[in-house]
Amino acid sequence: MDPDDVLQVIEGLCYVVSALPTEQADPVLTAMLQPIAAALMHAFPPAESAGPAAPDSGLIVLHFDRLATVMRHVAHPELVAGVFRELWPVVARGLERCGDRDERAAEHICRCIKYAFRTSRYRLTDLVAPAAALYTQMFARRQHASLLFAVSELVRSFGRDESCFETLRVSLEEVMSWTSKILRELSNFDAAPDVADDAFLLAKVCVSHCPSVVINIRVLPAVIDMALAGLHVQHREACCSMLIFLRNMLQARDEGSVGVLRQVLPPRGEALVRALLGGALGSLPTARLEDVTDALAAMLACAGSAAVAWVAAAVRRIPEHAASAADTAAFMAVVTACGEGAGHVRALGRSLDELSELCRRSRRTRDSVQAALAAAP
Repeated sequence: MDPDDVLQVIEGLCYVVSALPTEQADPVLTAMLQPIAAALMHAFPPAESAGPAAPDSGLIVLHFDRLATVMRHVAHPELVAGVFRELWPVVARGLERCGDRDERAAEHICRCIKYAFRTSRYRLTDLVAPAAALYTQMFARRQHASLLFAVSELVRSFGRDESCFETLRVSLEEVMSWTSKILRELSNFDAAPDVADDAFLLAKVCVSHCPSVVINIRVLPAVIDMALAGLHVQHREACCSMLIFLRNMLQARDEGSVGVLRQVLPPRGEALVRALLGGALGSLPTARLEDVTDALAAMLACAGSAAVAWVAAAVRRIPEHAASAADTAAFMAVVTACGEGAGHVRALGRSLDELSELCRRSRRTRDSVQAALAAAP
C-alpha cells in the first residue's frame, strides 16, 4: 500500500479503538503499535546493541508519522500515556541520533511527541523533565527550529502545572541563551527566519501560559534585544511572531511582570519605539502596520508618559521634508491620548497609517526617514 494510504487506515482504526471501552481498546492498541514499535527498535536499538549506524531518513519519517497518527487520534488518554511511556526510550534515542544530522526526521519525531503529550495531558508529567532536557541538549549542539517549537509545545501543555515550572524555566533560559547568540543582527534573522519565528513563538506561548518563565530579569532583556535586532526582518511569520510577542508581553499585568517591565523597559524603550516606528514608516510592508500599531498601543498603555516621551523623541528625528511639524503634531496628539488612557487603538492605527503614507511617498523620503530613525542617539 502507498504510505499515505497506510496512514489513513491507521487513522480509521484509531477511531474504532476510540469507540471501544478501555478494556477492549487496550489489546487492539497494543496490536496496532507492535509493528511500529518493532521497526523503531530495529532502527534505534539501545547503545549496547548492534544496529544500523544511519537509519534511512525516509523510513524514520514513515514510522514516526504512523506513531504520531496513533498518538493523535486514539481518544483514550490513559492508554496513550501508558504506551508512550513504554516507547519513550526508543523515541528519545531516535531524536538524539537524528537531531544532529537530519532536521526533517527530527521535526517528525518532535511532532509525534507533541501529539502524545497533547492527548495524554497531565498523565505524562513524569516525561516533561527528560523531554525538556533532551530538547535543550540537542539545541545546544544544533539550533534546529523544530526543537524550539517542541519546547513551546511543552509549555503549551504543561505551563500551568506548578510541578513542571522549574523544568520549563531552565529549558527556556538555555534555549533563549543559545538563540540570542545566533540572532545578533538583522542578517542573522534573514539567514534563519524559521529559528527567529519559533523562538518568538516560544516566548509568546510562555507569556500566555507561565509569564514569569520569560518575563524575568534573566531572560527578558535578551529577548527584547533580539527583537530590536531583527524587528525589520522581511520574513512574514518571523516578523509577526516578534510583534505579537512584544504586544502580549507589554499587556502583561500580573504583579511580577509589571515589576520586571519597570526595570527592563526604560533602558530599551526609546530604541524599541524607534524600531517600531521604523517598521511602520517604511522598512516593513504596509500589511504589518496593524501589528505594529498593536505593539505601540501596548507600549503606551504599559509605560504611559514615559512611552509618550520615547515616541516624541523618535518623531523629532523625522525630517521635515517627510512630515511637517503639523503632521507630526497631529500624530503626537493621538499618541499622548493613548498614553493617558484616553485614546483608542483604532485612532492610533489611522494616525500611524497617515504618517506612514507621508514617509513612504518616495524612495528618497522613505530612506531619509529610515536613516534618521536608525542613527545612533
